[in-house]
Amino acid sequence: MAEPAPVPLRAVARAAGALVATALLVVPPAAAATTLPGDDGTAAPAEDAPVADPPTDGAAADDPGTDVAAVPDVPVAGAPDGVSVEVTALRDDPLTPDDELVVGLRVVNGDATAATGLTAELRVQPERLGSRDAVAAWADAPPDASAGEVLLTLPLVEPLAPGTGRDLVASVPADALGLPSRPSSWGPRGLAVDVVDAGGDRLDADRGLLVWQPADETPLPAGEPVATGVVVPLTGAVPDPASALVPTDDLAALVDGDGPAGAGEGRLGRLLEVARHPAASWALDPLLLDSTAEDRADLGAAAPPAVADDGGGAADPTDVPAATGGTDGGTDGGTDGGTDGGGGATTEDEDVPAGAAAWRERLLATAPDHEVLALPRGDTDLLSVAGAGRPALWAEGRRQARAALDRAGLPVDGARVRDDVVWPAGGVLGDRAADLAADAAGDAADGRPAFLLAPAATGAAGTADAGTDPAATAAAAVLGEGAGEAAGAPALVADGPLSAALAAVGDDPVAGARLLAETAALAREPRADGTAARVLVVAPRGWDVGVADGYAALDALTAAPWSRAAPVAELLDPAAAGTPVALDLPATAEGTPTPPLDGTALAAASDAVTAALPLAGALGDTGAVDDARLRATAAAALAARTESGWADAVLAVARASVAAASGVSLLQGGQVTVVGAEASVPVTVSNDLDRPVEVVVAGRSGSPRLRVLDDVAASVPAGARTQVLVPVEAVGEGDAVLTLQLSAPGGADLGEPVSVPVRVRLEWAAWGTAGVAAAGGVVLVAGLVRSVRSARRRAPGEGPRSPAPAPGAPPVPHDPDHPRPDGDDAQQQAGARATPPRPAQEAP
Repeated sequence: MAEPAPVPLRAVARAAGALVATALLVVPPAAAATTLPGDDGTAAPAEDAPVADPPTDGAAADDPGTDVAAVPDVPVAGAPDGVSVEVTALRDDPLTPDDELVVGLRVVNGDATAATGLTAELRVQPERLGSRDAVAAWADAPPDASAGEVLLTLPLVEPLAPGTGRDLVASVPADALGLPSRPSSWGPRGLAVDVVDAGGDRLDADRGLLVWQPADETPLPAGEPVATGVVVPLTGAVPDPASALVPTDDLAALVDGDGPAGAGEGRLGRLLEVARHPAASWALDPLLLDSTAEDRADLGAAAPPAVADDGGGAADPTDVPAATGGTDGGTDGGTDGGTDGGGGATTEDEDVPAGAAAWRERLLATAPDHEVLALPRGDTDLLSVAGAGRPALWAEGRRQARAALDRAGLPVDGARVRDDVVWPAGGVLGDRAADLAADAAGDAADGRPAFLLAPAATGAAGTADAGTDPAATAAAAVLGEGAGEAAGAPALVADGPLSAALAAVGDDPVAGARLLAETAALAREPRADGTAARVLVVAPRGWDVGVADGYAALDALTAAPWSRAAPVAELLDPAAAGTPVALDLPATAEGTPTPPLDGTALAAASDAVTAALPLAGALGDTGAVDDARLRATAAAALAARTESGWADAVLAVARASVAAASGVSLLQGGQVTVVGAEASVPVTVSNDLDRPVEVVVAGRSGSPRLRVLDDVAASVPAGARTQVLVPVEAVGEGDAVLTLQLSAPGGADLGEPVSVPVRVRLEWAAWGTAGVAAAGGVVLVAGLVRSVRSARRRAPGEGPRSPAPAPGAPPVPHDPDHPRPDGDDAQQQAGARATPPRPAQEAP
């Protein structure tokens, strides 16, 4: 889509009037004010207000004298009681003598009967509104307040039916308004429309504003126009709590709405075109860069490892507490956490929609022409994370933002792209959030102190000097010493009335004129130091505006001769302008505060990061930690404040992470008895995950009787159990408790330790040794006794008998060293062995 050119606001006003007109009532110049303007810049009222000619029956629809009833009246649902009137179209550019003042209005009948004899009137206050207070007083005046003389009357000829409205357009040449023509008389004027009955009694009135510019020259008290900074937030998308990316369906709706892909008819599609205005500085959530990237599947969080349903070691995921609906951060209320989508299914495997990809290309192509204020990824809710006591989520969001900007080719350089902004949602900045904002100082990527972009306080206007304003003094105390000094004050305050008017553009037809009148009054107000004023206007998060309306509003703020566009960096540099930076922390916020994010859910998401650290080591995949961190910062997204069921969705993801971390554990066993000086204690490691893990089992004895010799590493397959033997040494007799801890190879603990009772029985080993020795001695003695008895049974002198050879056995081989006996000796020996010697016989 081509970059839009500045919209001619005069043409916009006239086109809007043509759409709603039922009659075009032109006042001849001769019928205007009859008194010439005075030298004081005011004009005398007209003696007689011109009245439009009565309509004639049967006239053509485009005839200026057309009967107002020729165009059907508009049904109005919920109309207030009685007859009312409202301005429906008003120019938001300066009115010059050659222009025509065109005002659209609608008269509504909220009664139960038809209203007759009604007349609408147009009034213009010729005196200049000399200050912003005067502008506010005029705009907020009650219906019965004085509104100047009538310049034009528009009779409603036909009765106005109950519950209907009639649209009219009043058109008056500017030179017929009786406004002064001197160049110095430029400035804001009041405008009003009212409706009266047949008796001339006012029934209702509505007010608007215009800025009169009689000449090209607009003398300025400071000699320079107002420096106006405008921040347009490209935020408000809700991430999926599991993938930490904006779901693709939500992206398509945000960018293209109900239109075709690439049409840019969604909120972010239209807002980017408005943000391409040369005056716009961007407050950008880098989550949008990751979510619209072509490789978004690699930039989101993967699902935690699955845990088997029948696993024996997984911890009960219900250990994660349920949502409580808030914490002590509830006092840190907020306002503008506008939301879009979110809470859908995990989308990391889905392709980015074509329209969202084109939107990203337009953003990156335009970014070099704008100042980019990078918010933490997901636009981390400062007040909520501070209230939950989880400040690490804020720091992690900023780190992730820098990484996303680097990937997108928008590195933080401290000039056009800066990440030193602290922008809390509206509301009271509690002690914890204030401390967190103060800690952010010096944490910017380039080392510069962070600055606080404070929400606009109700009714706040202009700047506040630190040291004189109580809120400014409090801000100086919060943000550190020297915060209120002219040089380097690290706080900017959004202008309340201007920011509120910008937020109302598109809904309030007078908002654009209010922007123009406020800046004109600010430029005309003299300042004590003679310098030009500086002002910051911030659109709300989730701003939903049409392209033409939004672009015209930025023109109204910065295109007039008395106002110029200024980047935030210039507003932060008080030395350049010679005036203190606005320093104020409001006690209240615009709009109705939204409750902070649930503190219990934020704590659970943060704890899931801690649980993922050892699991990543066991899996050998550090990506598990990065994924947990992405999910934690997604849980703290500011836009999720109004997301239904957000806390429960975050808790469900946290439970899954905790269950995965508990899927690897030691199983509790029974008592173990150790006998002897060295032994092994068995323990079972259970892995209920769908992926294998590497673990280490370490032991610690609670008694000097037992000493653990070494840690034991083990590999456990997916969905399996493995027994590990822990070596121990027994030193003394008695009972001991062995504490076993499962950890990742890097040393991070997995789960809780397990205590194993151990009985150390060293005497059992001694008694066993003695028993074996005794048994051996008995056997030895028994053998000796048997040998002695055998020897006693043999005859005296009888040597030991050799066993007889078995039948058929081969002869015993001859030993040369022992000669075999031969001859008679052999026979004698054989006979001696065979026959014992006989006793000798006596002689006769």
